[in-house]
Amino acid sequence: MLDKLLLNLERRCNDDDLEKVIEYYQNDVQPDEIAKLALVLAGSGIVLSMNSNFADIASTGGPSSLSTLLCPLYLSSYGLNVLSLGVPGRPAGGIDVLAQIPGYNTTISSDYLIYSEPSNSYLHILASEEYAPLDLKLFQYRKKVNKINIANLAIASLLSKKIALGVRNVGLDIRVAPFGNFGKNREEAMKNSELFIEVAQKLGINAQCYLSNAILPYQPFIGRGEALLALNLIFDKKSGSWLEEHKEYCQKMSGLLYEKTTNQTICLANEISLLNCFELNLKKQGSSIYKFYDKVHEIANEKRYLIKTKEKGYIYYNLEAIRGLLNKAQELDKCNEDIFPDPAGIILLKKTTEKVEPNDDILSVRCKKEYYSLLKKEIQNLYCIKKNKIQIDYFEEVI
Repeated sequence: MLDKLLLNLERRCNDDDLEKVIEYYQNDVQPDEIAKLALVLAGSGIVLSMNSNFADIASTGGPSSLSTLLCPLYLSSYGLNVLSLGVPGRPAGGIDVLAQIPGYNTTISSDYLIYSEPSNSYLHILASEEYAPLDLKLFQYRKKVNKINIANLAIASLLSKKIALGVRNVGLDIRVAPFGNFGKNREEAMKNSELFIEVAQKLGINAQCYLSNAILPYQPFIGRGEALLALNLIFDKKSGSWLEEHKEYCQKMSGLLYEKTTNQTICLANEISLLNCFELNLKKQGSSIYKFYDKVHEIANEKRYLIKTKEKGYIYYNLEAIRGLLNKAQELDKCNEDIFPDPAGIILLKKTTEKVEPNDDILSVRCKKEYYSLLKKEIQNLYCIKKNKIQIDYFEEVI
């Protein structure tokens, strides 16, 4: 039955074929069956040869993490080659953020990837008709029918992108939350992590998984433009303690993958080497560091609305609501000319569980004026103030 489903997917790939594949994989299936789907998705386009020096850290999605932006820079600074194949995120995946920089080319020809100098390379490209096109079609259909959070399909999708680009060493940043795509709690996420690693092994890929609690914001800059502001602060060594903590977590994940890939202990990178790797990536993909700085200046000077508390207590942010608001703003702003609109972003001005007083600033909302009145109700749902402090289980686990 599965062979027939996959054959129809390859030959026709209509909505009926996509729906049948989703129905099959939302049930319990064997690791071999997930591996078979990953190979079909990857094989629908160009597949580069596996390279033992190629690495990447993907993520399961979720607002506030910058891992798909920072981890490639760390891996590249350690001397590994990084190839990332991404799809538009919700609300701000790595490729979405980089696409905000003027001139940044999100599509690169296979000839360039095959024949270019591989040493210390970092390239981040958008899934297209050239690389894993069936994966892109299946992903878009899953979004359309609200079937993103099926772990078996997520595993096949993630690994198909690595197969397509010949990436043999993979880390997976798993963000665990009730609204997450890879398990609503730690137990589910742990089970799916073990399955991911087993399927990866069957495909000749070395994999690690890193679990963390995504109920808590990882850092305060949320949105496509805001992620660029965060990167600039890191490069300028002005990140502040909260953003610095997240940077160190990304560095930790990258170091673990490097050590697994090379069997060597890392020589820690600093912010200068990260900036050098970033500047080289911008140059390779058609942009420049000066265009990055111009874009950062533009975003920093856009209209912002300060949200204040009306009572005292302890602040808690609703990341699911924050993601929903930014997604809604992006849908309002979407047009055929721009597949990565950036009409809104949020900066958290207090850390989760921090004590606040009436009239304290707690959120900065960047938003087009014509959308602000439409989003006022959603903005009020982005946070809550509790009278008593609630203990939240913070965890980091590596598989």
